[in-house]
Amino acid sequence: MHRRDKIRVLLRLDLSKMPPNSELHRKDGDFPLAWARTYGNGRVFYSALGHAAATWDNPDRVNGHTDQFTVGYERQIANNMSVSADYVHEMGRDLLMAINLNPQVRSNPSTTTGTLTRVGSPTLTSALQALQAKYGPSFGNFTANVTQFVNTGQIDYDGLMLQLKKRFSHNYSAQVSYTLGNSRGNYSGSGAPLSNFQVGQDMHLDLNQGPTDNDIRHNFTVSGTALVPKTHGLNVSWVARALSGSPFSLTNSAVDPDLNGIQAEPLAAGSYAAASTATDAFGLKSYKSERNGARGPGFFEMDMRFGYRVPLARQRYVELAVDVFNMTNHTNFANPGGSLPGPGANTATVFGTSSFGNITAASGNRNIQLGAKLLF
Repeated sequence: MHRRDKIRVLLRLDLSKMPPNSELHRKDGDFPLAWARTYGNGRVFYSALGHAAATWDNPDRVNGHTDQFTVGYERQIANNMSVSADYVHEMGRDLLMAINLNPQVRSNPSTTTGTLTRVGSPTLTSALQALQAKYGPSFGNFTANVTQFVNTGQIDYDGLMLQLKKRFSHNYSAQVSYTLGNSRGNYSGSGAPLSNFQVGQDMHLDLNQGPTDNDIRHNFTVSGTALVPKTHGLNVSWVARALSGSPFSLTNSAVDPDLNGIQAEPLAAGSYAAASTATDAFGLKSYKSERNGARGPGFFEMDMRFGYRVPLARQRYVELAVDVFNMTNHTNFANPGGSLPGPGANTATVFGTSSFGNITAASGNRNIQLGAKLLF
């Protein structure tokens, strides 16, 4: 039984607005629903209206680990030039993910008419019983996600790296690099996420297999620096990068086939044409039906620096620099929207419906930065 001199009541039940109830035994009719009190050197907040989302640690949690295997070959092909090839295989195991101890079940596959109900889990039920035993039977049920860390994440990466390198001579150096990579796993590789395919306490990680969020299949880079002859100190440096598109998922936001309250099931495999007839309209070919099965637009950027050293007296110099980012003023587009909002999403094959397939963000403005440095 609570004492008003021990707690600060924030919300109470107003019995004057309710019909008589013979099961209510407090003579003073005081039924706090939310209160705060001092506990040790801190304060405790309690609400009988239910509890917000919570994340619980796991006593069996361990640190994930990554094992790497590398083999490479390098050969000099000229006095100042070499080529190399390296293969890398990485295996990430026991990586952190989260399981929802208080998942939902939808009454039918429609997100419009289906209702959601929290079904809990044996772990949550046991924990709730312990909390009610400690704080009283009025300790409310959890009404939102209760997540717990588990070591179920796995990622495999394979990369082939090729490089042609010319060391500095004859007033210039240059390097050409290409990486062919493949990063896949049973989760996105970002943070410690839930499985969008969890049903009950089964995370269905087999359905969550797919490319990681940072899986860039092709990465081509050309860089170098040069001293311009007969300019008494003018130098030019450059880095040009061309990357293939990053992955994203195609889903249907109107249906929930596994009734878990999350619309993550990938659309059917196939080609998704652009609704627009413009020459630069975005479409997908040979889409694979899996998480992150689609690829967005590629990326290109060329950055350059123009520098000049001005000699002063007593071995002092002023270095002037002009940095140009995105020299070609190339526009790089973000990934398009991947969620169809209608019930026919699993059979639709045309981008451009509502936000589906539409690109709404881009970057790539040319920026120029001026700098000066005094050396003495």
